Amino acid sequence: ESGKSTVAKQMKIIHKEGWSDQELKGFVNVIHTNVYQSVKSMLGAMGDLEISFVNKDTEALVSNFDPPFVEKITPELGGWIKSLWADEGFKKTYDRRAEF
Repeated sequence: ESGKSTVAKQMKIIHKEGWSDQELKGFVNVIHTNVYQSVKSMLGAMGDLEISFVNKDTEALVSNFDPPFVEKITPELGGWIKSLWADEGFKKTYDRRAEF
């Protein structure tokens, strides 16, 4: 892939009317999926980088919540992600994101 579609999308934003409401709605599932996959990647990196959760409640939360695939971030999943970001170990993993 040479990036032609990306250039076309950028040209549309810069030189045309931008995205229609329907086009914007089409990106929601992609964004939700990317957020979840990024969180899962960070959780995997925590083990590889030997970083532990500071809050043991967060560790228990992670071990009890593992949806296999996400297309939409529900309020429950949003709360789960918010809890992860409140943990200093998870933040430390993010600070080292260039390593994974």
